[in-house]
Amino acid sequence: MVATGAFFVAQASGANRLPKVRPATLLADTMRALSHPISLSGQVSADWNVARAGIRYPGLLQHASFRIWRSDQGLRVAEILPFGEHLVVAKPSVAWLWDSQTMTARRLASSNITTDGANFSPSITADPFAMARSVLNAVAPYSTVSVSGTATIAGHSAYLLNLTTDQRHTHVRRIVLGVDATTHLPLMFEFFNRPSGPPAVAIRFTSVSFHSVNPSLFSFTPPKHATVVPTPIFAGRALNNRPVARSTLTFGRGWRTVVAWKISRDLSNGAVDAFPLWNAVGSATEVTRHGKTWILGGFQALPRVERHVRNLP
Repeated sequence: MVATGAFFVAQASGANRLPKVRPATLLADTMRALSHPISLSGQVSADWNVARAGIRYPGLLQHASFRIWRSDQGLRVAEILPFGEHLVVAKPSVAWLWDSQTMTARRLASSNITTDGANFSPSITADPFAMARSVLNAVAPYSTVSVSGTATIAGHSAYLLNLTTDQRHTHVRRIVLGVDATTHLPLMFEFFNRPSGPPAVAIRFTSVSFHSVNPSLFSFTPPKHATVVPTPIFAGRALNNRPVARSTLTFGRGWRTVVAWKISRDLSNGAVDAFPLWNAVGSATEVTRHGKTWILGGFQALPRVERHVRNLP
């Protein structure tokens, strides 16, 4: 499932109402808010351009819309499709991936679920806050941080927090977060490949509520005639308890970080197709080394990502 979120031009209302804030303070507040359990529900939508940075001609603009429910009890994300539904339902003990078009339910064992049962989807994930936490943890220490203004996002006044890099050989040059002025949670994420022009990936809440979520939403029972497939998506060891995924290895630093996910052999065919946003912000590739199958992804050109294959165990 692709990342949740949305892209719309930020409205300027609220720009004169919010007090000034130091960029470092806002960044620290945002990372602190992302480290705590979050209860919310809302609608999100995502836009991304499938062309990689450096391609002369623009790629095809893709769009997806989602509903999301999140709390310390679990995560539920429903992709809104013209016909049917893609659903992710996760809690600390079990997770389900449901495709109503094929009537297939994939069950993940508790040992395969990471980060409180919510962040089992690699990097740019079904959970936008897990995505934000992972990206900020990686790039913030290597970024120039500024506040470029304010906006109204999903009815909430927000600061526009900019992170830029001088690191070479990274496709993503700038990230803009729309940080809610009250909760300090990022309600918008934009990834830019170039100094000017539209974002390569834009993720935005179109509506959001921070009220409690009914825990029953994080339970799932496959329909009577569904095909149920036990699915060990990930295997391996954690690395320094990082929140990207349990079976994760990382190489490089900052914006040049390359992440490797070990996956099961039975899901390896076409597994890169599960990471469509990488084509907009970097590269992803599937490799086999020593009989193990891996997905590698990063904000870099494919040859630079592939350099780390030799480091895989």
